[in-house]
Amino acid sequence: GRAGYHPDMLLTLLVWAWSRGERSSRRIERLCAEDVAYRVICAQDIPDHVTIARFRKTHAAACEDLFTQVLLLAAALGLGRLETIALDSVKIASNASAGANRTESAVRAEAAEHARAIAAAAVAAHEATDTSEDDEHGRGGPGPGSVPPPLADPRSRAARIGEAIAVLDAARAAEQQARDEKDTSAQVYLEQARAGTIPMGAPPAAVSVAAAQLALERVLATHAEKVARYAQRRAEAAAKGHRYGGWVIRPAEQDPKVIKARTRLERAIAAETAAAARADDSTGDRPERVVNTTDPESGLQPLRGGGWLQGFNCQAVTSEDGVILAVSVAANPTDAPTFVP
Repeated sequence: GRAGYHPDMLLTLLVWAWSRGERSSRRIERLCAEDVAYRVICAQDIPDHVTIARFRKTHAAACEDLFTQVLLLAAALGLGRLETIALDSVKIASNASAGANRTESAVRAEAAEHARAIAAAAVAAHEATDTSEDDEHGRGGPGPGSVPPPLADPRSRAARIGEAIAVLDAARAAEQQARDEKDTSAQVYLEQARAGTIPMGAPPAAVSVAAAQLALERVLATHAEKVARYAQRRAEAAAKGHRYGGWVIRPAEQDPKVIKARTRLERAIAAETAAAARADDSTGDRPERVVNTTDPESGLQPLRGGGWLQGFNCQAVTSEDGVILAVSVAANPTDAPTFVP
């Protein structure tokens, strides 16, 4: 039979897999073909899951002991401290040029133009084929049917254009869903506020003015109730020939809670006005979304020092002591959306 796998390799493979949370021999076997670290460990000589499972079972005590030592050593060295973590990324080129990017309108126009070209080619080829077969077999004679060669190659491009349009449609749908969720959350917040339940946290921007107005109305109503109670008690005391000695209620304009609520309303109105102005200023300058017809999953990546790269943003999250905690690859050129708890 073939030579056996070196025990050091199998042991290293198990320790690494366990440290990554893998507990399946079949999964480890697949990772030896897919994951770079596993491929390096096994030198691309992939052990099957039966071999991995048999080795683990035969040497369970030794494997457990070594893995325990690894964990203790890592703890002693202070590895995996999460007080401070860092996120960094590198732009990787895709197999597509930036010149292949198209706006949505351009992609749809190109798709329509391409479809028209295919249709025109089909009509012309069909006519030419009929003429040729009529000459060969006679006008009423049977002839072999065939797909015109000009229609063969463009099919893959038409499929890529269709995929690019699907990417744009999906992105637009995701943006619309996010807006709908924000609107729903804002309405729920406002309904709770109207019901007298003060939701936790700051109100959503969409209803910040309405929420501040409700808060001011609530404070004014409370102040009016205080004024009414004060007047009633004072009248009752006067009817008995007494002088009411309670605290004098300030006018609403001087009440600290009313002043605070009005200030919040003014700030909310100012913030809403500023946001509307920013939206108006950016509407005309906002570039139309683009998608690459060669590789729709790639995106334009700004490079440090200037310039652009058609490709992907590859990110790595590390702990303070250099342990890599997570990796990702995305078309989004910014790192912030990935850096969430």
